[in-house]
Amino acid sequence: MSLLLLDIDNFKSYQDRHKEGHIAGDRLLKHIASLLLNRLRDYDTIYRYGGEEIAIICPDSTLQEGITIAERLRESI
Repeated sequence: MSLLLLDIDNFKSYQDRHKEGHIAGDRLLKHIASLLLNRLRDYDTIYRYGGEEIAIICPDSTLQEGITIAERLRESI
């Protein structure tokens, strides 16, 4: 199993730069979640565990598969 932990850099400053504030942040989080979900396997699960922190559990994956999945997600974002 692989556990991937993601943190969105400069998320607070992104919200601060937009007039809509938290609404803009929510929209960005939904967009990123959509990107991630479209690039994960059907049985991987994604969780928001903090403001802009995301955890992804990839069952039945080797270390190398976890690294490959993480790199694929990083490139897509």
